[in-house]
Amino acid sequence: MSDPTRTACDAELRLRRADADGLKQALARLNGKWEARLGLFRGNVPPPWWAEGLAVQPETRRQYELYLPVAEFCRDLRALAELFFACPSWIPSVLRRVGPGATCGEGRCTPLSLPDIWDEMPPALAGRVSFADMELLPLFCALAAPARFGTAPGRYPEQQTFLQEWFVNVSRNGLRVLDLGCGVGHGTYEVLALAEACGVRNPLAVGVTCEPLEAWMAAHRLLPHDPLRTSQFERFAPAVPVRFAAGDAVRLPVRGTWHLVVCNGLVGGEYLCGPETYEVLLSELERALAPGGLATFANPFHEGRSAHVAAFAALARTRGWTVQGDVRLLWLSLS
Repeated sequence: MSDPTRTACDAELRLRRADADGLKQALARLNGKWEARLGLFRGNVPPPWWAEGLAVQPETRRQYELYLPVAEFCRDLRALAELFFACPSWIPSVLRRVGPGATCGEGRCTPLSLPDIWDEMPPALAGRVSFADMELLPLFCALAAPARFGTAPGRYPEQQTFLQEWFVNVSRNGLRVLDLGCGVGHGTYEVLALAEACGVRNPLAVGVTCEPLEAWMAAHRLLPHDPLRTSQFERFAPAVPVRFAAGDAVRLPVRGTWHLVVCNGLVGGEYLCGPETYEVLLSELERALAPGGLATFANPFHEGRSAHVAAFAALARTRGWTVQGDVRLLWLSLS
């Protein structure tokens, strides 16, 4: 396995402290510009305005876009993030999709409007276009790990039941677990804690997420924007051997082989959907999975995505995988 320390997993968050004055000036410009825009909006568009819990309608989006265009707001936040972070890759992907050098990909689009961003923000940040300097880290973390990505413990009880039986039966020393699309890491800690509870000796888990900020939050068991999800780490012992790396499930940033690969909530979703990406993922798994190993896929998507997951399972069978389960919970192994 390559050393994940080159990624966000083992590094403290590094800011460009040498340019603190430049950051403050840029923040003041952003705040002034967008507060003025918000004033124009409120002066010309009658209530009701966006509020927490209200569904965002097409007309709401149209009105906000006239005065507060979301692509421009994201570009301005991106410019601020470039001053805030020591490395551009730490900028949340939702901001990297706009402006020069944008890293747009299939299924990765700029949000439709500011209210669509606010819908995913914690209450302290939602509905706002200006921020204090101490709010920048929570803001960028909220953009990198919105609540809808949900990695709370206990999300996949059927998977946990199966793994409990599997851990007892394998009874191996040095079990290696790879969690693809780990988000902020709750599920990674949960799987490893279950392995230890089942008597597995010296297990190791590595979580991989495409957002470096998520890897940092997972490694530090801290979500600056979400105290509730931070508190959920308390059920896991701090000493559990878990590491985190920033990378892509179809271009793994780790080497070596793994006894268990967990890939929940990716296949059939907006970031991993279609025969080409399925082929690449299966090739990566064929390289990464140890003999006798297991790959598991829990899929929380609505029924409209079931056909995509079924297509992935069918492709795996044609490549020689043994496939068990259904579109909600798949188990793959190689002879």
